Amino acid sequence: MDLLKKNTKIRNILLVLILVCTAVFFIIIIGSFLRYRDLQKKIYNVYNTLTYTSNEYNDIYALYNESEYYFRLFSIDFDPANLEHFKDNLTTITFMLDSLTSQTNLQGDLPKPLQLSLLEEREKLVSSFIELKQQISHLLDLSKDLDAYTEEVKQGNQHSAQDPVSAIDSTINTKDKYVVIKRKPLLKRLFKNKDDTIRLSEVEKVKELSTEITRIEQEKSNRILRNTEQKLNELRNSYEEMRATENKLLALNFEQLYQIEELINFLQTQEQELIASYTQKEVDSLLKKSQQFRHQIIISAMVIILMLAILIYYQFYTSYYQQKLMQEKAIASKKAEEKANILAEITHEIRTPINSLIGVIDVLKSSENTINEDQDNLLNSVYVNIQKTSQTVDDILNLSKIEQNSDPFITKFDIHRLAKEIHKIHQSQAWVKNIDIDLNFIQNSPLYIKSDEFRIKQIITNLLTNAIKYSGPDSKIKYRVEVKDEKLFIEIKDQGIGISSKIGDAIFNKFFTAVKDPSQYNSVGLGLYITNKLVQSLSGKITYKSKLKHGTTFTVEIPIITEIALKSEVIPDNKTIKQAAENFNWLIVDDNQINLLYIQQHFTKNTNIKLTHSVKEALLILKNNPADIIITDINMPLMSGGTLLKKIRSSDTWKEIIVIATSADYDQILKVEKQKELKFDLKLIKPFTNDSFYNIIFRGIEMRKNQMKNQ
Repeated sequence: MDLLKKNTKIRNILLVLILVCTAVFFIIIIGSFLRYRDLQKKIYNVYNTLTYTSNEYNDIYALYNESEYYFRLFSIDFDPANLEHFKDNLTTITFMLDSLTSQTNLQGDLPKPLQLSLLEEREKLVSSFIELKQQISHLLDLSKDLDAYTEEVKQGNQHSAQDPVSAIDSTINTKDKYVVIKRKPLLKRLFKNKDDTIRLSEVEKVKELSTEITRIEQEKSNRILRNTEQKLNELRNSYEEMRATENKLLALNFEQLYQIEELINFLQTQEQELIASYTQKEVDSLLKKSQQFRHQIIISAMVIILMLAILIYYQFYTSYYQQKLMQEKAIASKKAEEKANILAEITHEIRTPINSLIGVIDVLKSSENTINEDQDNLLNSVYVNIQKTSQTVDDILNLSKIEQNSDPFITKFDIHRLAKEIHKIHQSQAWVKNIDIDLNFIQNSPLYIKSDEFRIKQIITNLLTNAIKYSGPDSKIKYRVEVKDEKLFIEIKDQGIGISSKIGDAIFNKFFTAVKDPSQYNSVGLGLYITNKLVQSLSGKITYKSKLKHGTTFTVEIPIITEIALKSEVIPDNKTIKQAAENFNWLIVDDNQINLLYIQQHFTKNTNIKLTHSVKEALLILKNNPADIIITDINMPLMSGGTLLKKIRSSDTWKEIIVIATSADYDQILKVEKQKELKFDLKLIKPFTNDSFYNIIFRGIEMRKNQMKNQ
């Protein structure tokens, strides 16, 4: 017991250690997994940070480069379209700068803290953004001036391209022209002849006028040439001044462009420095957490090694403990088997004479010779004491069986017959105290059930014995048996001393007695304990109701399988069975002479019966005297009843013989059957009554008849 407690304690400690290590291991694994996810997230953030470039700045740079390109084109060809493109790009850059300063979210998959830091940094650089926008605004103003100068240059070029000498009116012809007068009709000319005469003075006037006009035009041309030359000189000077101013404006524009570029570079540099600072912090954090992760891995490895060590030790210890336990179990099993064998031998040695005495008493009571009342009372007293002794032996034997956890043996039997048989057995015990046992069997017709007949008989016997033991003289016991809904109900109600309500289920404990002086009732406290265990082995339940000094009612409920008895299965009376037995050859084998004489009393008029004390003699008898039914004891010297069964079943001549086994222990018969791998046809348990004996005889006869029909 101490070793078992020590082993249990060590086992519990090891189990607790394994559970603790397992819990720690899982905590570390979960923590490591969470840290792994955190590290993975940080690495992803660092990667995004390193690969991050602000799209806004890229767009500004692109527009700036495009603006610079258009401005350089304009500085070469002075095309207004290029200047317009230049101004449009500068305006777009201004809008983008406004967007940067008012932005609440950054483009790209950046960590939230970094986004907040970048936005805060942009808020700090608002002045730089304002300065950049002012530079762009100034550049746009310069572009307007440059555009105005360009227009002036174009207009000056257009004036200088015109011819300064105006042409003389084309209507004046310097050549002499004749004046032609339209000729009039002849009659008019005859009467007005003076109209046909050309007047020379008007022609001369025209020539003089033409000459004057020519002179005036010449003077005008000379004057225009002088004015044109003067104007060209003025335009040349003005153009040179405009070119100088234009170059100055171009230089200012380029200077502003360079300043804008420097501001954009400054803003982007600030952002890149902030990203680099954040990245460095994240890298430092990753390195620190990687060290922690490394420590966790080391701890996990140590925990795993510790768990493996514990498991190996536990496995080794368990294997060692199991081997030791198996050895102890083998020793205990051997001792239990020896104990069971000793008890079986003792039981056999006790029950055999008891059975013989009961048989003798039955013979005396049923003999044709009349006996007086005193002799009958004496026989009843002897019978009661024999029954008490038999009950004590049964309790001891059943206790041994319960400790071995033997399985129930399910057979089909007549519960009505069994109930009446048990009632008849206990009538003698009740007669001594003048107790009336009232049997109430709900099912009057024969009813077969499937269960363990021996255990049910023992349950009813124990309850009736207790009821008789603790009931006073002249009292009454109600004994009710009912089969209902595939369940067997057994109720034993007495008018005895009763059981205190404080006791409760302790009444079913081993060696427990409800009375202060157990010797007063010859009680050892095993009856109800064994009864409860037998009921549990049949998957049933037992309950009781009791009132102190008013009696107790025990109720047993056992699940069964019911079958209505066929007409051929109805057992006739003993006299009819005895007459039927005369038509068959019988062989009785028992090493106890009294048992042989008792059995022989049931075959007084039967000449077809042979008696023998040993298996060896039985085999010799069978060679010369064929038998239909053999009744053999199990425990016999030299060769047992099991050996006889094997000899019979292995012989072609004898294998059809019905073999009935008798023993004081039902389990002993089952053990022999298991060893020999053979089955007895029927089993008769000692001590047995006349009714139980004739019941087995009848069943043996019916089995033999069926064999003969089939042959």
